Amino acid sequence: MPKPPQPEMMPLILAYLKDAGVPDGSVIENLAIRLKLPSSRIYGFISQFPEFAGEAGRMRVRVCSGPACVARGAGELFDALRKEMPPDALLVRDPGLMEWHDSPAVCIESPGREKVLIDSVDAEDLTAVLAAAERGDAVPSGPRIPIGADLPAWWVAEESREAAESHESAIREFARDPASAAKALADSWIARAAGVREIIAAASGRASGSPGPALMICDIPGREVENSIDYQAALLHPKGVVLGAALGILLSGAGKVVFYLPWNDKGLRKAITEAVEELLPGMGVSASVLEGPVHVPSSFEIGRAAIVQGRMLWEAASVYSRNGVGSGPESIAVLPAASAVRLSRNLDGGQSEQWITGVVDCAGNHSLLAVRNGFRLKDDAKAIQTGSRLISGVEAESNGLDETSQLVLLDSSQCMVQWAHYLATRAEDACCGGCGAGRTAPAVVAGLIEEVWAGKGDEKKLHQISSVLGSAGELALCPRLGQMLAPVFSTLNKFREEFETHALEGACQAGFSSTSARPQTEKG
Repeated sequence: MPKPPQPEMMPLILAYLKDAGVPDGSVIENLAIRLKLPSSRIYGFISQFPEFAGEAGRMRVRVCSGPACVARGAGELFDALRKEMPPDALLVRDPGLMEWHDSPAVCIESPGREKVLIDSVDAEDLTAVLAAAERGDAVPSGPRIPIGADLPAWWVAEESREAAESHESAIREFARDPASAAKALADSWIARAAGVREIIAAASGRASGSPGPALMICDIPGREVENSIDYQAALLHPKGVVLGAALGILLSGAGKVVFYLPWNDKGLRKAITEAVEELLPGMGVSASVLEGPVHVPSSFEIGRAAIVQGRMLWEAASVYSRNGVGSGPESIAVLPAASAVRLSRNLDGGQSEQWITGVVDCAGNHSLLAVRNGFRLKDDAKAIQTGSRLISGVEAESNGLDETSQLVLLDSSQCMVQWAHYLATRAEDACCGGCGAGRTAPAVVAGLIEEVWAGKGDEKKLHQISSVLGSAGELALCPRLGQMLAPVFSTLNKFREEFETHALEGACQAGFSSTSARPQTEKG
């Protein structure tokens, strides 16, 4: 009997997870027997997904290690937690908590109880927090959505049936003439939204007889999962997400839309499913709901939605298009949930040029804002992390920003050598391990940067780092590695003076000591 491809394990893994909570040894053994595969292969597949880590019956504490939380001390928080953890609890680094939170944040999951999100955590608070969670006491927690002064009212307004009917009527009218609709969208600010460019291109192509994509995925976890705006959009506006996806299908000519949801969010699944059943009948749109992991090794272009009809999306991307979204009858398009909401609400193209973004300021506070280019960036930060890019504040203010769902502002107290080390270790965790470059390059870069941090480097060492960063993406089998290492390269190039000070003088321009604040390489 031929061995099934690894992605076919996922539906079975999720079924066990919903019963047992974690894929422990007995689950892996049962899967191995059922699939006639070695246990090691199944364990290797499960280990790609950090949210599955754990053992049945144990309290699990997840520390958010997304860029915003790391910039505000999540590494130090993790080290403090290791000293205070109850002996039977499990400590895990989470690549990014979707729920909205101020940094840094932890999520406590105790058997048989609701999970508890605690944000703005100080190391001094942890002993009391963990003791309360272990006893089952109430612990103050989020989630919440801070509202910025410039935030459009529709973002937080409750959805009504009347509003949905109005948008539904406009969508039907707009979709009757895809070519004209594509031109109207192309001339509006919404054309900059992630996923919308592909819809416009497909709608324009239909006029000349080009086929649309075979499948569109409405990505609800989002490409940038920490404080995910796509996730918040789906929570606040499930009908807006569904209607925007319907418009994307009708314009692009895609054969079907799949709403990709976090596997363990029953409330969100209910809201999206009810919106699909209420709004889509009679629109000629084929739709389904699919659950899967939040954190998946996939390229930024194709988002986190990773498992569709038994195959990994990053695999599909390498077949159809190196850039993630191909064209033609076998291609897959991805529309982030926040873009779907904006698409359904801005059919007339009359909005000013702005977008919704999450901003963490230098004090660690989060805001949800409508942002325009030149968002006081030069005065507020020496560097800005935007998804897979790192740019200086001056550069951002003078050249503008491409749309991103999160801005992390780094001030003068942030050591950029330390930040580069964090980005390298993040790349090591995020790569799927499917090629030699992905398995080795991030670890090599992280090790070299740690030597520079410790004052053991020189110009030759800095040249080695540049050389590895410059060649790793070209050697990888998919775009993921190059995307993850790009901000490391940017940090080295834009803040080379800080690297040279560390390497040649053993000193830190941001005021850290090379011995008291070394980068941590231990993993949870």
